[in-house]
Amino acid sequence: KSKREKMRKLYIDCSFISTTKLNTGIQRVVRKVIENIYTICEDTPFTPTEIILEDSKIKEISLLNNKNNLNHDITPQKNDILLLLDSTWHLDTWGSVEKARYNGVKIIAVIYDIIPITHPQFCDENLVRLFKKWFNTAIDNVDAFITISKTVQNQLEDYLQEKYPKKIKDKKFDFFHLGADFEYKDFSLQKTNIKNELQSLYNTNKNIYLVVCTIEPRKNHAYLLDVFDKLWEKGFDISLNIVSKKGWMVDALINRIHSHDQYNKKLFHWDNLNDDELTY
Repeated sequence: KSKREKMRKLYIDCSFISTTKLNTGIQRVVRKVIENIYTICEDTPFTPTEIILEDSKIKEISLLNNKNNLNHDITPQKNDILLLLDSTWHLDTWGSVEKARYNGVKIIAVIYDIIPITHPQFCDENLVRLFKKWFNTAIDNVDAFITISKTVQNQLEDYLQEKYPKKIKDKKFDFFHLGADFEYKDFSLQKTNIKNELQSLYNTNKNIYLVVCTIEPRKNHAYLLDVFDKLWEKGFDISLNIVSKKGWMVDALINRIHSHDQYNKKLFHWDNLNDDELTY
């Protein structure tokens, strides 16, 4: 690419991820995009830059700690792209976005789902309020939406077409496939510290069903446990292994799991496994 072409910037919003060590769900997506985007961009006209949106400014950061002399007041240029990748619904980022848009920057938002809008009964009330406010502002400030599946893209387009048909005439929509970040390597128990209780589970139990996701209403753990209760009543020799942190609106379900007569026999819940233990 010519030097002139390479002048174009891809600004990647990391406003929330820069403040937390969380590495599940959206946070893991953001971290993995940052880890891989530099190699991907070598074949494009763009130079990626990690940023946070704060105080109506665009501030450069370096999650990978591979940059010095960071610019804390970036002035983006026409034809640059600002990618709203992070979960910033609770942050005041729109002043920075509007500044970039005024300079001719294209704004692209990644949409993971619109469940707080379509199924608010499954979400924390505060999240519903914040997400709706963020989403309504996004409609006026975002040029294109990229979703994490074709299904979400269809849901998003259908919703916007119904609610805001005039506002989305010139907006673009696309999707990408989520990946997995488990390294394909030889796994050695001798070199990896695995909890004894976890090893015992897999050495003792047969027919183990593994569920990996946050415990929250829309993931349907309660229904799953209902099914296993029926199977255990019929004498099936099966185990349910739940690997997940506690989410919202599930206090009764957590109590049900931890007081279950099969708990730590054929029903297990882990909220503190690392990646190696999950790989195991």
